[in-house]
Amino acid sequence: MRGFAITHIFADGVVMSDSKFMSSPIKVVAEANEDFIRQSNKTLDKNFLQREALQKKWQRAEERKALLIQEQIETRKKLQELEEERI
Repeated sequence: MRGFAITHIFADGVVMSDSKFMSSPIKVVAEANEDFIRQSNKTLDKNFLQREALQKKWQRAEERKALLIQEQIETRKKLQELEEERI
């Protein structure tokens, strides 16, 4: 009977024998695999694109809110200056 060798191939191209894989601790850094994780989520999760679009929409709304608050502060300052000139 012939034995089979188990080989582990990782997404970053690392190839490791089963004995080495089982003997060494593996650290997974999510930030290094962000593109792979995003692509996997996009492929496997049917609601991923809707959630991502909603998240971007909220982000744009927060940016717009901050801009409007800044404009409101500037407008109040100008209004105060005009009021002071009028007096």
